[in-house]
Amino acid sequence: MSKLKLQLEDFASTLNTHPYAPKLLANWDRAFYIGTIDEKESYQIKINNNAVQEINLCTFDKIADDALLIQANEEILIEVFAGKLSPLKAYNAGQIALYGNMQDQTRLDAIALVLWGA
Repeated sequence: MSKLKLQLEDFASTLNTHPYAPKLLANWDRAFYIGTIDEKESYQIKINNNAVQEINLCTFDKIADDALLIQANEEILIEVFAGKLSPLKAYNAGQIALYGNMQDQTRLDAIALVLWGA
């Protein structure tokens, strides 16, 4: 298993066991996508029933136009999903790209804030 996949699994576990997870994830039945810039590694994260349900390998060619997509190099993605690097700082520094609707982006920002104070 890759380092990125392991970190995403750890992120999911941390989020799912956090006491505020049900409120953070309430009414948010979505799939979002995480991938390396070179597209060697891409994952779909499915959220429903107030928890991360699945993390699956995927390709970006079959995602919906309004889907949330996060791309960066592998090290940056690992640092962001470990809570070591603020997603906002990474975005402002041009280290991470975010595509998708603003509501989903805001939801992820809230999750990062609650989990890591980012």
